[in-house]
Amino acid sequence: MAHWTLALGFFVAYLTEDVMTVHVWAGYVVGVLVPARIVWGFLGPRHAPSA
Repeated sequence: MAHWTLALGFFVAYLTEDVMTVHVWAGYVVGVLVPARIVWGFLGPRHAPSA
């Protein structure tokens, strides 16, 4: 889920340069997800649970 949210946030930020409020909030989403994913990579379980 985080992968698709990150991709969506990146493309929303890229495509909404003229609408600064949306652009900035999409940047915040990306800015939170990337460090959270890095931290989860170190602190999370070794293998992802199967769905």
